[in-house]
Amino acid sequence: MDQNQLREMLKNGGNWLGAAHKWLLWHKDTGGHLTWGSQDAVHMTVKEIEELALEVAIAAYGDVQSKRYVLGAPLKRERKLGRFGHHPYPAVDFCVEVDAIESLAEDVKVGLATSEILKERVFRAMLFKVGGGRQAIEAKKVLRKVEDAIKAQV
Repeated sequence: MDQNQLREMLKNGGNWLGAAHKWLLWHKDTGGHLTWGSQDAVHMTVKEIEELALEVAIAAYGDVQSKRYVLGAPLKRERKLGRFGHHPYPAVDFCVEVDAIESLAEDVKVGLATSEILKERVFRAMLFKVGGGRQAIEAKKVLRKVEDAIKAQV
């Protein structure tokens, strides 16, 4: 890719910019909004910068491919799912598991599932260490409520 193509991508934005925006909204406590070009500071670890760069690179590559720029073989990305088997990002994987546990708790109430399965999944999910992500923190609160409801029934 030559410098003119890079400048065109920067000027026109595209999926790569959307990927960066989506990643920052999901992984950083931005209050649900993010203003491009602002001077707002976002604390990031080196690992987070690497993850963000990967998401942006993959999206940019897709933009380039859709404009028929030639870069070589298509990029293949395979990620291992998290410990709960829902998503590659651990915090997202945890949040989805908590949603599933919440639904399972309702199934137990009406007799569609056993409380043993629910107890096992709650125990396993409670072992997850939540970082600073707002969604994961809220999911942990929900999980604690489900755990408290289980304890109250015993």
